[in-house]
Amino acid sequence: MRKAMGFVFGLAAVLAMGYALPVGADTAKAGDDLKINGKPAPDVIATVNGVNVTSEALKSEMAAYKMVMERQGREIDPQEQEKLVKDVVGRAIDEELIYQKSKEMKVQVSPETVLKEMDQIRAQFPSEELFKSALAFQNHTVASLKTKIERKLVEEEFIRREIAPKASVDDQRVEAFYNENQQYFMKPELYEVSHIFASAAAPNEGKADDPATRQKAQRILSQLDQSARSKIDAVLQKLKKEESFADLAKKYSEDESTKNNGGSMGTLPRDNLIPELADAMVKLKPGEFSDMVKSPYGYHVVKLTSKTPQHMTPFAEAKPDILNYLLKQEVEAKRKAYLDQLKKTAKIKTFL
Repeated sequence: MRKAMGFVFGLAAVLAMGYALPVGADTAKAGDDLKINGKPAPDVIATVNGVNVTSEALKSEMAAYKMVMERQGREIDPQEQEKLVKDVVGRAIDEELIYQKSKEMKVQVSPETVLKEMDQIRAQFPSEELFKSALAFQNHTVASLKTKIERKLVEEEFIRREIAPKASVDDQRVEAFYNENQQYFMKPELYEVSHIFASAAAPNEGKADDPATRQKAQRILSQLDQSARSKIDAVLQKLKKEESFADLAKKYSEDESTKNNGGSMGTLPRDNLIPELADAMVKLKPGEFSDMVKSPYGYHVVKLTSKTPQHMTPFAEAKPDILNYLLKQEVEAKRKAYLDQLKKTAKIKTFL
């Protein structure tokens, strides 16, 4: 069986276009008591060409930072907080500069596009009530979030039109990146593996204090274990008579997630399997099946179909991803240079 993937819900961060909406936290407004250097944060943290930049984003990010510190049992680090404040104020000023330039150049996005983004964020919450609570936590209403989304989309459209076309990366740079960072392009050994499974797990009804009840439970456990062993033993006898592994999996396996695919678990690295199956699998040659394997879940037969050795991703295969990565870096560098030019003539004041 594959290792279970953890899913944390509660203090979850729903990330969408740069917005973090914590779920399951105290829904009092974030940052209502925010203090910077011992003083309450002002409502306006900066002005850009006479336009106010409010403390909304700062309060939201500080609330998220405080939650992380509390969850980790850590005290708020004054130096960390100071850096966070500086970064947030800087980003807010940059966003306002780009937005003003975007509006000056008549960049627009359709209301339908904004609503689509809103719906995608809303869909990540199990209820409308929780969605609105998360908004309230970050000093947002549905209307203010809609405005924030519209501004972000306008900024992205401006970058697509005015900045991204000026970014370029030649093949020589792509190849150099590949050669200098080969550790990132090494693929692990992969195994195409299947199994047939019989469960020996008993229902968990807690610990029984009564000796008779414990004895009865032990009998049930023993019967389940023997039944599972007998099933896998019968499967092994059929496999030794060269019956189809896939057909036997469909007929006998109790792993509902794989049985209809002939027991196939796909092609995966060793670490994706529970240790008992992984240990049995690595001893096999392609086409072979194991003896009975016991795991905490029951009994298995494992079959190895093929094995792909550890190898480098070929340059031709890696090239599109490298190009995309380097282009993003180039666009960000162009964006920063563009902002530096805007700041030379902009009237910017900060109040922190």
